[in-house]
Parts: sequence; structure tokens; C-alpha cells
Amino acid sequence: MSGPTLTRRELKAQAKQTLARWARPCMLASAALLLFTLLLEVVQAVTPGTSLSYFLSAAVEDYPFQTGVWRLDAGAAARLMTTVGLPAAFGGAGALLGALRLDAAGLVYLLLIPFRQIPMALLIQLAVLLLSTPILYGALQQYWHILRGEPLPFRSLFSWYLDLRLTGRAVALQLLLSVWRTATSLVCMIPGLVCTILGSQSGAPDFLVLLALPLTLLESLAGYFCYVRLLPAQYLLARSPELGVGQALRQGLRLLKGSGRDFFLLQLSFLVWHLVSLMLYQVLDLYVVPYQHMASMLFLTALDTAREAPGGPDLTLL
Repeated sequence: MSGPTLTRRELKAQAKQTLARWARPCMLASAALLLFTLLLEVVQAVTPGTSLSYFLSAAVEDYPFQTGVWRLDAGAAARLMTTVGLPAAFGGAGALLGALRLDAAGLVYLLLIPFRQIPMALLIQLAVLLLSTPILYGALQQYWHILRGEPLPFRSLFSWYLDLRLTGRAVALQLLLSVWRTATSLVCMIPGLVCTILGSQSGAPDFLVLLALPLTLLESLAGYFCYVRLLPAQYLLARSPELGVGQALRQGLRLLKGSGRDFFLLQLSFLVWHLVSLMLYQVLDLYVVPYQHMASMLFLTALDTAREAPGGPDLTLL
């Protein structure tokens, strides 16, 4: 015997039906989450010195840096800050500069990390994480209850702020997921970056330049795939707040064993929705956010059911 079989279309249709039936609590949870997140982003954007790094591109004659990583002293960093339109004080403690020179295109790309900004940037990002994570888990918990046909009162969205143990677990998990996503993205981008650097050198074979773009796209997918492998822990912790961070991660990995590719493809199927929402100033996120989260929850629920059935999991997403 085998467990239940489910196509991606059926799973997403079920998520849409649930969303239509419980539109009001879904939209309220999504609106609270998005408005709070937007408010924090605005505060972060208008607060001076919250950026950990600055990225810019210019003509090679304007910034004649060679490809490489450079440590700038306070004077050089302050002058560069002034040149790019930032306060000279930001470079008062020196800076780290990464340069990628593309002579064929006549461009140089610069990544500037002022040392003085690092403590402030990390502090602000930690504060944003502390403030935004509880509302995220409150919304996820609401989606779980909606899937069971038992929506919680609106005030329950803020319950994760009231228990420091819940807040600590959620923040620890989100911090781990953020670090994991950044680390895997950086590791996966190495081949494309090497290809770009080698292709930018004079006399380099043309195929290196042509290979850089498809490699970059593949690397982005690879980094996202690695991130998605740990994502079930987020949903499991929201469903069962009594779990520890380690327990949620282990259960998520165990649950996704053999189904990681299907879960990744499910997440990827929402890419067009997010692109359209981005072009519409993220207004569609009121619909897309609960739609994607509940589809993911239904996927994990189906895996749970399949693993409990005789013969083990048989979940097919087409």
C-alpha cells in the first residue's frame, strides 16, 4: 500500500479555496504582517548609517580600481564616501572595498563596507529581527488555525510578543535561517564570480563572459534550494511553539527527506506571483503571502499523513 498522492495543482487549489472561505482573517493577518514589516523597512531606510555595505557601478575612468579586495585607510575611505555622495564621517575608521573591473564593458563594480558602520548596521538589523519575527510567527500560527477551520481572534497575532520564550525561539530560528541563506548564497555564487573575473581579463576566452550569466542564475537557484531545505522548521515551530529550535530543524529535515525537490518546486511556482506583486508595489502580497504559506503548510501536512500511512510517503507534485 502507499500513502496519499497529491498534485501541486490540487494542493494550490486547496490553499486558494481555504483562502476564499476565510478571506477576512487571512487578509487581516497578512495586512498586519505586511504593514508592520513595511513600517520597519521605512524606519530602517530613513535612519542614517544603517547600511552594512554600499554597492555602486561606474565608468572605469571614474574609479580606476583593479579587480580585488582592498583595505582603505580612514582618509581614503572618507574621500571615497564623499565621492559617492555619503557623509565622509562614515569612512572615519577605514573601509573594506571589493572591486570588479570589467574593461570590456567599461565598468567597474564596487562593494564598500565602512568599518564604522558595521556595529550600527548589525544593531539595527538585530532590532528589526526582534520586532518583525513575532508578528511573522503570529501570522503563521493564524494560517495553521485557518487551515483547521478555527481562526484565532485578531489579537492573537501579537501573542508571540508576550512570551519571551516563544520570542527567543522564533528569533533564534529566523537568525539561523538568515545566516544559512546568506552563507549558501555566497558559497554558490563563487563559480559565477570566478568566471566573471576571469572573463573580464584582457585576452580571456569569450565563452567565459557568456557563461557568467547562466551560471549566476543557476547559482541563485542552488542557493535558494539550500535555504528551502531548512524552511519547514519555520512552519513546524509556528504550529507547535513548544518545540525547540533544534527539534524544529530536525523534524523539518526528517519530514522533507526525499521530498526536498518537490518542496523547492512548490516555492518556485510562486515566483511569477511575487514578480507581479513587486511591479504593483507589493499590493498583491495581501493575497500571495497567505496563499504561499498555506500551500506550504498543506504540503507538509500531506507529508505527515503520507508518512503515517502504511508503505511510507507517496506525495507527487506535478
